[in-house]
Amino acid sequence: MKYCKIIVIILCWSFSAFSQANQARKWLDVLTADSLAGRGYVLDGQQKSADYLIKELKKFGLQAAGSEGYQQMLAYPVNT
Repeated sequence: MKYCKIIVIILCWSFSAFSQANQARKWLDVLTADSLAGRGYVLDGQQKSADYLIKELKKFGLQAAGSEGYQQMLAYPVNT
């Protein structure tokens, strides 16, 4: 009986880890997809990536911190 409990615990933990790995892989597949243009600024890939990440954060019920919402404006020099 003791060994059955241990096996069940191990199987549950394995399933949870497998599920998390699959979710992480899904996020990576989306963020590295051609549709996001490499998350680059020329084809607006950075905004598409940000929109996707915001949608995922909202799915988890996370609330934005601060008055700016989920995004913060940053200025950075770009060579095109």
